Amino acid sequence: DGVNPVAYVPVTFSVTAGGGRIVGDQTVVTDAQGHASVEFILGSTVGTFNNEVEARSDGLSGSPVRFKASGRPGVPHTMAAVSEMSIIGKAGEVLPEPIVVAVKDIDGNAVAGVEMRFQVEGGGSLTSPAIVNTDEFGYARASYRADTQAGSISLVKAINNSLGSPLTFSISTIPGSPRKIVSVSGDLQEGFVGSTLMNSLVVRTTDLYGNSVGNQPVQFIIRSGDATIEGGYSVTKYSNTQGLASVLVDLGQESGVIVVEAVNITLEGSPVVFTLTAKPIGPVNLDIHSGDNQKGTVGHPLVDPLRVQITDSYDNPVPNYSVRFFKHSGGGQIIGSENVVTNANGIAMAEYRVGLSPGTDIVRAASIGKTKDFHVEAVYNSYFPVLNKTAYSKYNQKREKEYLALALIATDGNAGDELTFQAFEEGKLTAPRGARVLTEGQAHRTAIFEWTPDYDQQGIYSIVLRVIDNMGGFDADTVVVEVLNVNRKPRIVTQHPTVQDTTVLAGHTVIFWVDARDDDEDDLMYSWKVDGQSAGGNYAVYHHKVDRSFPGTQNVEVTVSDGVSSVKQSWNLDVQVSVQLSQFQGRFETGQAGILLKWMTSQENQNQGFHVDRSHSEDGPYTRISETLIPSRDDGVYSYLDSDVRPGSVYFYKLVSLDLQDRETSHGPIMVQVPQPDTYMLGQNYPNPFNPETVIRYQIPVQESVNLTVYNMMGQAIATLVDEVQSPGYYVVVWDGRDDRHQPISTGIYIYRLKTSKQVLTRRMIFLK
Repeated sequence: DGVNPVAYVPVTFSVTAGGGRIVGDQTVVTDAQGHASVEFILGSTVGTFNNEVEARSDGLSGSPVRFKASGRPGVPHTMAAVSEMSIIGKAGEVLPEPIVVAVKDIDGNAVAGVEMRFQVEGGGSLTSPAIVNTDEFGYARASYRADTQAGSISLVKAINNSLGSPLTFSISTIPGSPRKIVSVSGDLQEGFVGSTLMNSLVVRTTDLYGNSVGNQPVQFIIRSGDATIEGGYSVTKYSNTQGLASVLVDLGQESGVIVVEAVNITLEGSPVVFTLTAKPIGPVNLDIHSGDNQKGTVGHPLVDPLRVQITDSYDNPVPNYSVRFFKHSGGGQIIGSENVVTNANGIAMAEYRVGLSPGTDIVRAASIGKTKDFHVEAVYNSYFPVLNKTAYSKYNQKREKEYLALALIATDGNAGDELTFQAFEEGKLTAPRGARVLTEGQAHRTAIFEWTPDYDQQGIYSIVLRVIDNMGGFDADTVVVEVLNVNRKPRIVTQHPTVQDTTVLAGHTVIFWVDARDDDEDDLMYSWKVDGQSAGGNYAVYHHKVDRSFPGTQNVEVTVSDGVSSVKQSWNLDVQVSVQLSQFQGRFETGQAGILLKWMTSQENQNQGFHVDRSHSEDGPYTRISETLIPSRDDGVYSYLDSDVRPGSVYFYKLVSLDLQDRETSHGPIMVQVPQPDTYMLGQNYPNPFNPETVIRYQIPVQESVNLTVYNMMGQAIATLVDEVQSPGYYVVVWDGRDDRHQPISTGIYIYRLKTSKQVLTRRMIFLK
């Protein structure tokens, strides 16, 4: 028959009729007043006392206690917007929060089961059913994906004809996250050396749907050729509000092809490649290139053509200029047309046959108002050298980096003629890069053509092997060398994230990219997978949206292929919840007579705030002790005081973060023990001076009779705050500044006294009106 409340007694609530449900844990513990409570949502059936709940605590008299409630029909009266009426959404993305309306009856109570139809006018679409019913809280929700066109305005209407006019939500679409870089203008320009190109090189940074996204870095790099950008070979520009980034290119003094790249490795389409051409300015120079001072056998063509080259003031070759070759003196003649045009290297050439008698001929080349003279000598030559064409293979097949050697052997009827072996590509003046004719250490009138093709020399080569004497005689043959490609695997130079094992937050978008190179300059292909499933496109970058409801591990892998060989890079993701705690601790604070919890977050993503749950066991059950949500803070520093604690007890605490979709994530638990007080203590009241009320804290180490009384300065007792037997512990008393007759006290100094059988403690306080 006791009347004292007992705390921390477990009580289990259960629904026994009516089909309703308990909100939260069914088993809770009593508080300091001995009360245990839960929230109950009635079932959907109308009736008198048709909902029943029982509260049971084994071993207690009166258990179970039964509750009955009547379910009456909810009559919808009004609907109102819970969400903002004007909403901003990113192009093509689902709004971070659903559109919510509430239906209530005439008394302002929530009404469940009311049909609500959501209708879209304009772009975008619903990602949830168009027709839904209100839940037990009277809410109807719709998820919406914004239009893909930035700048558009769409409407979402919540319609229930019986509740009046629709509620109209306006969604303004803004560009989404940066995803792409594209060329706008400036490619394939031509300009003269030493000048600035007329048009800028322009790129645009956009979202996934082509909407311009500004403030994105773009690095413009001169990859090859003679040019500069703002005096250097690289410059970084940020795209403007239209998403445009641009530079002007200054051409150098060397003509030819210039390659410029616009790079942002995190954007699809990077790099954007511009191919430019620097043209030579007008012709200035006419010079002999080759073929002067040759000896030719009488009546025969010279071994080599006569060549001149036209260049500009920077020594760049000038193509497409006419040159006239003609005999100035002597008995020979030009073979073919006298008028020829310079090629891409600025070279014009003519074949010449010497006369039938020995002597010196002068051949003149004339162009751009200038002339150059070639001197050739006609001589007798009884025998031409003969190349042994059976000493080597006419067709040769080698792989890149594989050594090739061809034996060159020649004879000449003139024993005193000096023989020279030569090799060059057909139609060119030189042999392939790296090839040479080796005579050192070889026998008389022999040589070796040797070549080890490099990795970038795949192809079929027609190579002229020639032997000449010093009298205008020669013999030549053509062999074919097919160089087979030796494929080299692509290389991943850098990657992001830089570490293979990385932590990411659920709900975040993580940008993965690789900077891959191919030494063979093969085109590269990219294939992305998440947990073995294809994802992303054929780009060096992949934007991975981590599902908000996916804590755990994921694997992201990219394969880079040149069509023959491939290389892979993978990342192991530890997906964590949207809230990252850097600190969570608790301790009993004597001065506050409670357990003070403190925590800090290192990162929060769309976090509404926290609840605090408590239990006497690490495994639970846990009871929510925070009455309201502790809202998210910009500084990430939080605290909560649990004043309802007992000396000697052990408590376990969990933090529960709540995201914008009302999903809960638990953190912890931590354990805190409340120590037993070992001394008597009477704390100074706070605030002091006070008006209208103040707080007095005290502690006692043993169970005994306690009296806490307030006296005026005349020693008269005016208010008894405590007069009872109390267990050992920490106590807090709030005094409202009224005496025992509930009359307000006057301004002045007062004494409050804590009296027990073993100790008397006093302090002063001031009341001000």
